[in-house]
Amino acid sequence: MKPSQVGIGLCIVLLLYIQIPTLALGSPDIEIISFEVAPSAIPGEEQYIEYVFWNNGNFTSGPLQLTYYLSSDDTLSPKDIVIAQYKIRSLNPGEERRTYRTESIPKTVPLAMYYPILEIVPTQRGLEDANLDNNIFVESQIEITNSRNLPREWVNKKVSELLFLKTNEERELRKRAPLVYNDMLAAISQGHTDDMAERDYFDHLTPEGKNPHDRAREYGFPHERVREDGSKIYGIGENIARFGTGKDVDVEGFGYVNQNDPIQLATVALTLFLNSASHKETLLSPLYREIGISATLAKDGQYYIGQNLG
Repeated sequence: MKPSQVGIGLCIVLLLYIQIPTLALGSPDIEIISFEVAPSAIPGEEQYIEYVFWNNGNFTSGPLQLTYYLSSDDTLSPKDIVIAQYKIRSLNPGEERRTYRTESIPKTVPLAMYYPILEIVPTQRGLEDANLDNNIFVESQIEITNSRNLPREWVNKKVSELLFLKTNEERELRKRAPLVYNDMLAAISQGHTDDMAERDYFDHLTPEGKNPHDRAREYGFPHERVREDGSKIYGIGENIARFGTGKDVDVEGFGYVNQNDPIQLATVALTLFLNSASHKETLLSPLYREIGISATLAKDGQYYIGQNLG
């Protein structure tokens, strides 16, 4: 009996010894911060999707699996339609991931209203997530339809957001400080791209001769500013681009540009800016700290994009 009792005692001690370091190490906590998809999509065609998640825990996660579902209600269940699955590498504590992409909606998806649901789960055994309640994100209802009815306001807004992200990525690559988004600069830019699209011209000067500095004054944006280092900046910078969209238009280097694809529209605009020495200089200039961006589709299919920097 004594050997048996000693063996049991040792076993208990060993279990306690293993558990204590595990508790001290902590746990990952993967949280989905945001999730957005295009408000409508066509079976067999691409749909815009973007999501942001991060590790809110104090321990590196293992590999993760992210799944995009369409659900008839706002609760995840086995009957939901799987649109896409992704394998995600581990996340360090505090690390954030942002992804924007397109996914093909299967032709077999019935036409109806759906709730998009995003779920992210750990796949490594023994490395549990500290809080599974924030691993699922339910988006507002969208429509799977046979008609291309994406709201133009949504597309233009998304193009502006993506071009803002891409602009700061280019600045980061060149050790430039990121730009802060400024709503007044965006309004100045939007007024000009709307005007160019409406009156069919493409110039920094309006037909009346107003330049970017005039437009800044009209909106009340500070025409002369003093930086923290004492240097002064006058007026605002401006980049504008115009290109055709639609299957009947061949944009050099891009071919057919889909006017409902925010990623392609933003990519074309950024490429045009970077391929022009003067536009690239404005976009990357260390003089600027803020930016506003606009996008407008003209009736003839021409797409106008503007950047104002201050």
